[in-house]
Amino acid sequence: MGYYLNQTRKGPIERPDFASRCKALMEDGATEIDTPKEWKEGLVFVVNNGGFSAAAYCYSENEMFVFQNMNDTRNKKWFYYEQAKELAD
Repeated sequence: MGYYLNQTRKGPIERPDFASRCKALMEDGATEIDTPKEWKEGLVFVVNNGGFSAAAYCYSENEMFVFQNMNDTRNKKWFYYEQAKELAD
């Protein structure tokens, strides 16, 4: 993961769990989408790592394909979030 999303325009994402991270993104206008077939600016990948989750800004097509690893069985969701690039760190 190159760039993480730990905040929205409303401020820091307080709780690190998967459901809270997804909810925080959606409350700031992110839209849940199916696994993308083509890269476009604003793609975000959220993955459940057990006790915490991570949200990644997919800054390139290659990054998107890395996150689509079919051998990865962790719970994950894709979002389109227009502010992803400006808020990623």
